[in-house]
Amino acid sequence: MTVEELISLNMLLTDIKITVRIGGSQLLDELNIGPDYGKEPRYPITVPIDENHIGSNQRKKAVYMDKNINTWDDGKDYWQLKVDRIPKKWRSLEVYSFQCSHVYRGHHWRYSVNPNGDYQGLHITALPSGESLRDNDAKPNKAAGDDQLEGQMDISDILGG
Repeated sequence: MTVEELISLNMLLTDIKITVRIGGSQLLDELNIGPDYGKEPRYPITVPIDENHIGSNQRKKAVYMDKNINTWDDGKDYWQLKVDRIPKKWRSLEVYSFQCSHVYRGHHWRYSVNPNGDYQGLHITALPSGESLRDNDAKPNKAAGDDQLEGQMDISDILGG
């Protein structure tokens, strides 16, 4: 599933954080977008400048975009996600995992209209472009036609035959 397919399922999203990790573990890049997540903090997250500099001191700031991605934040009286406001390169990434959370925005200019705070944030861990979960499933650990796991013993090895 791509990021675009995932986020189009929830119209109450106002903030999205996409963390790109190689194999779901090594940090490569990060995007924070929305009126809350998109504000650059005092000490922003830093990410490697590219895949070749993972683990080095050559780093750049993560991407922070203080941009409304929902019509509710634009002042409308309905909720609709504006998917096209998220850069295309981020939308096409493969989702590794995700977690939906509540966005605490008591300082939001429309909080008095919606005091229940239905603002939702989504934290997505995505795989880099070109990497897919299906690729990992397609690589078998055994030779074609071999029904044994790697390192598995056969009863004939014990019986000597």
